[in-house]
Amino acid sequence: MLAVLQKQYALKVLDGAAQSSKTDYGSGLCNQLFRIMCETNANPASQVRSFYATQAWSIAHFLHHFDPTLQSGQDHHIQLVQQLLSKPGMLLYDTVRQEFFKNERHVIGAGWIWLVRLWHTGYRISSTATPSFLKIIRVQGARPPISCPESGLSCTPLIGVDLWEHAWMSDYGVNREGFVHDWWQGIRWDRVLPLLAASNSSDSYASSFYLRRDRNDQCHLYA
Repeated sequence: MLAVLQKQYALKVLDGAAQSSKTDYGSGLCNQLFRIMCETNANPASQVRSFYATQAWSIAHFLHHFDPTLQSGQDHHIQLVQQLLSKPGMLLYDTVRQEFFKNERHVIGAGWIWLVRLWHTGYRISSTATPSFLKIIRVQGARPPISCPESGLSCTPLIGVDLWEHAWMSDYGVNREGFVHDWWQGIRWDRVLPLLAASNSSDSYASSFYLRRDRNDQCHLYA
């Protein structure tokens, strides 16, 4: 259902270009949706186009980084994520998980929760000594996840959970928290890792990391 809805949203923005072409995450058309989402975000006259582009891109991102059948076998990738998130300027793995569940209770109606990379220098999101460049943000409705609601800082979305009713209600009824729990269990950490480990950050607190796969297609993290 979500994949069909994503295609319908994409068609609203890309006209006939998406009819016979892939709009999956990472495709040329999906990248075009992201550009449209950014360009129309601040233009009141483009609110409808911004809505469709944001939803089409966000759902593509969500589907690419989530597999509802994946409930185990990710220990290796989770260990790498935990290792990476323990670095200065990051948020601990358990903190990220807890923040997703805590924020779910504060999203009234339709919306999203995103883990984002903030683009800043020295902005503190807590009282700890080390400023963080990762943050969990709540998005009501379909606002593009490209700026932090509290600070206004630009950000890059890394992983997000779709809390619009079309994503969970048919399977979970009113148990949205159960959906978020199963989503967390099914995150494709092998696909999230390259986003977390991106080495092209201009942030002074972002360490550089890169991933390498061995002959068994296992990821290894290097500083």
